[in-house]
Amino acid sequence: MPRDLELIRHSITRYQALRRFRDPLHLQQLNRLKQWQHERMEQTHAPMLAQEPGRSLVRYFLDDIYRGIDLSEVIGSLERALKVADKLFTDLSLIRMALEFNTLNGEVDEALTIALFETLQVSSIDTTTLAQAARLAGCEQDHLRSIALVGEFAEGLDTTVHNPMVYGAFKIAKLPARLGGLGKLYQLLDKGFTVIRALPDAERQIKQIVNQEHAIHVRLYED
Repeated sequence: MPRDLELIRHSITRYQALRRFRDPLHLQQLNRLKQWQHERMEQTHAPMLAQEPGRSLVRYFLDDIYRGIDLSEVIGSLERALKVADKLFTDLSLIRMALEFNTLNGEVDEALTIALFETLQVSSIDTTTLAQAARLAGCEQDHLRSIALVGEFAEGLDTTVHNPMVYGAFKIAKLPARLGGLGKLYQLLDKGFTVIRALPDAERQIKQIVNQEHAIHVRLYED
């Protein structure tokens, strides 16, 4: 089995093991954190959100990638989905990166949620309490890696859009992907391609978002 396929399997298995799926109180607390982070990122990237074409790119990252990938179709049929992916896509790197980010981001958010609401027992979140939680959680490398993955994923979308053979093969895989339990993943990639294709300078705007997020999170872990 290709290495990308093994990494995809590993990412999905780790994601399914997250505490959010078995602890309603933790999920409620996690959603508070995600909402706060979502609002913070909207403020950070307000200049790009103010007008197109940057707005669509930021909204894609905030609303489609950061909020989490819906893997409900895959639960209970992981092996079938993996076989379908192996047959449909000659290049699995985009799926691998999307799922790796999804899992890593989920694990980081879980660690931050535990630090915030169980260890620090905060009543509200702000930059100070989040920084305290981040240092307690000790997940700096995973946090920074998740941000880097966003950039790699977006650059992969940009590269694929400009490769007629790979992009053409992807477009005809829509129905088989849906039937094979990969419909939500296909939609995520397809929307990303649509957003990237509309950007005249996608590489620059992607780097702008990633660099800003990287700088913010480096400061988060500083003493």
